[in-house]
Amino acid sequence: MYNRTKCVVCALPLIALLSACGSNQAALDPSEMRRTIAEDMRTAYPDDAKGEVLTLEMAIARGIKYNLDAKVAQNESYVARKEAALSGYDALPTASLTASRIGRNNLGGSSSRSLQTGVQSLEPSISTDQYRNTASLDANWNLLDAGLAIARARGASDREKVSMERRRKVFEDVVTAVYAAYWRAAAAQRIQPQIKELVAAANAETKKLDAAVKEGIIPFGDAKTLKGQILDKRAALMQLQDRLLLAEAGLRALIALPPGSPLRLDISNKDWLEGRSLPRLSRDDDALHSIALMHRPEMHEQFLNKSISARNVKLEIFSTFPGASAILGAKHDANSFLAENDWMDWTFSLTQSITKLLTLPARYQRAKADQALTEKRRQALVAAVMTQVTLARLRFDYLKEFYAGATEIDENTRQLARRASGFAKTGMMGSPQRVVAEIDAALSGANRMVAFGDAQEAYGQLVSSLGIDIWSGDGDGVALPEISSTVRRNLQALEDEIMTGKGS
Repeated sequence: MYNRTKCVVCALPLIALLSACGSNQAALDPSEMRRTIAEDMRTAYPDDAKGEVLTLEMAIARGIKYNLDAKVAQNESYVARKEAALSGYDALPTASLTASRIGRNNLGGSSSRSLQTGVQSLEPSISTDQYRNTASLDANWNLLDAGLAIARARGASDREKVSMERRRKVFEDVVTAVYAAYWRAAAAQRIQPQIKELVAAANAETKKLDAAVKEGIIPFGDAKTLKGQILDKRAALMQLQDRLLLAEAGLRALIALPPGSPLRLDISNKDWLEGRSLPRLSRDDDALHSIALMHRPEMHEQFLNKSISARNVKLEIFSTFPGASAILGAKHDANSFLAENDWMDWTFSLTQSITKLLTLPARYQRAKADQALTEKRRQALVAAVMTQVTLARLRFDYLKEFYAGATEIDENTRQLARRASGFAKTGMMGSPQRVVAEIDAALSGANRMVAFGDAQEAYGQLVSSLGIDIWSGDGDGVALPEISSTVRRNLQALEDEIMTGKGS
């Protein structure tokens, strides 16, 4: 009873300590949250682009280096690489080192009793010291587990390559998105000043019309008709302006610029649309299909999954084999009653899991079904990739023709606007008609720029459907000018060689 009471008394403080640790929950610290959020914002939005005029290549370089989705994919690939390296250690023997101090509050004496007579045959005696030190070094190696670990390490290496292909896909998506958003945002910055001037002119003309009606200069019906035309054109201008402003916001997010921060794009070339032709494309569909099937990250991932599923079928068979285990230990016991205080022991055992044998057919069929599913996914992906390339090619060709039509409309509308301006100067046309003609010219010019951006976006999607890397690797440790220079060369080589068939 006394010993039991002592145990309870000793255990109570430990129980109280564990209860305190388990019940107390750490409250959120607002100051710590503010510091963390501020640090996250500094990391998410580097301030190295203040006042810089961004070219297309520099915008893509910023997306590669700073885009948060790209950074997440990059870190996921890094984790997969570390996991693959770590999985190889599972094939090594398991080694453990144990050191103990053993004691009791009294001597561990004992006696023996005869099984036949029930009489004590030996007087109480001790064979173990009251306090003693022990140590052991044991190594355990299961040959079957080691072989399976080596095979699983190869699977982990394949999964690392899968993560790299997924990272490639994320980078391709970032480049495509930046490519499309840049042209839209550039069109917005090019047309915005003119839109603001024309909106102001439209507002002024509506006021003049209202004043002319009050003074009786213009009949009410004629004034309302002219005012309705001006208001309709102004609404179309403002809708277009809103659409273009969204492109600027999207580009900021893609290249890690804070919302609302200044965005200066390189639109200095006055012949921006006239002087820059759309990318060339002369490859036939069969050649584009072959390029995509050989380069798309998704195709590479499916071929890696094919190797993984085939290896899993073999693993299910190998895991059923008997497991041979060898245990080797070096022991030390400071017990003074022992004749030998240091010794070696070993064990070799062979174990066969009956459950593994019984479940082998089901596990094998499950692995074969997974292998068949992988094959079907790859075959479906082949058809999907070919369809995507074909649709991307058709969309680019269509939008290229659409841009050519928008160019003709723009040129014709500008001629009408110049004619209206001349008539207005000579008094042959009123000011409201001139404003309507100028707004029509601005709308046609803006629509032409939007069509140009749509065609460029379609080209970017075509490049993405082919799986061609504009940038390989990641952006860490590489300066923006170096990335920009590489992107410029790769874009030019893509157009000169891949798209025209002059290179491989």
